[in-house]
Amino acid sequence: MIRRCSLVSLRAQLWCCPVITLHMTAEEYQAAFDGIKLPEGPIEISQGVTVKDVPLFVKKQLTILKTGNSERVKGPVRWRLDRLLELIKSYP
Repeated sequence: MIRRCSLVSLRAQLWCCPVITLHMTAEEYQAAFDGIKLPEGPIEISQGVTVKDVPLFVKKQLTILKTGNSERVKGPVRWRLDRLLELIKSYP
């Protein structure tokens, strides 16, 4: 038997059971980038977003992550650093 949930009950379930997301700390990102060779040339992290100086980019993003007070600021920084790590690890 298939039980169907109404949109209201689904919203109530989501409200009662928030998803916990764990983020890397600035120190963990630092350790991740210290352990790999950064590309010298430009790298495109998403469509229309190209990083020309990867080491400088990483340094600035880590500074923002360490000093930022708002999750609204830190969220996009984490996304960019995660994306950059993903691209670097996928290089041959």
